[in-house]
Amino acid sequence: MRNSAAHCCLQASVRLMPATMLYSGRSADGSHLLVRQTDLLLAICEIIQMNYNAYMDFSRSLNGSRRM
Repeated sequence: MRNSAAHCCLQASVRLMPATMLYSGRSADGSHLLVRQTDLLLAICEIIQMNYNAYMDFSRSLNGSRRM
C-alpha cells in the first residue's frame, strides 16, 4: 500500500481520500479488506515527508539558481 501511495504522490495532482487509503482489496472469500489505522497513519506521514522533501529540494534549487 505504501508503494502505491508513494506512486500516487508523484503524480501531478491526486486526492487521496481516507476510505481510498484504507481499502486494500478483497480476501479469498470476497469480503473487503481494510488496512489497520496505524498503517494508514504511517502511509500519510510518509506522503507528507516525501512532499516536504520534494518542496525543500525545489526551494533549494531555486535559491541556488538565484545566487548565480
